[in-house]
Amino acid sequence: MLANKLVGGALDEGRITELAGYETRSSEVAYGKKNSRIDWLLDEPGGKCYVEVKNVTLALDSSIAVFPDAVTTRGHKHLRELAAIA
Repeated sequence: MLANKLVGGALDEGRITELAGYETRSSEVAYGKKNSRIDWLLDEPGGKCYVEVKNVTLALDSSIAVFPDAVTTRGHKHLRELAAIA
């Protein structure tokens, strides 16, 4: 939950420029067909932005992060749900 709180604070302060400017923000919103919840749903008249927050266990460099020890059915479900709404 700490990662979600950090991202929430960053959204409040406009620190993530790619996610700035949305009119509303909601957390833990149900979506998809398999009873999934998105960490943050950003909304504006022009569309929605679904934000899923994950911790990583290995950073290969400043732009690549991986989860070599955390393969999960739940994580796979989240990826499928996000791909379906994309």
